[in-house]
Parts: sequence; structure tokens; C-alpha cells
Amino acid sequence: MGRIVEPCELEPVAFQEAGQAVMAFFEGVPVRPVQIRPEMGG
Repeated sequence: MGRIVEPCELEPVAFQEAGQAVMAFFEGVPVRPVQIRPEMGG
């Protein structure tokens, strides 16, 4: 079972993913938006 992750722990991941999306855009790679939702319950 996973643990609860604090938002501050995810910030570096968000910046990394955003950087990859920007580079893909400038390289002409198709980019599509996605939404990630946390699992609820257990």
C-alpha cells in the first residue's frame, strides 16, 4: 500500500514533466494534455 505524498514532494516531478513537454513542443513532437487524479479509498 502506498503512502500519502505531500504536494511539495511532487513539485520537482511537475517541473521535470513540464520541461519535457516544452522540449517536445519545440521539437515538433505531438503533445496532448492529460489529467492525473489521485486514488481515493483503499
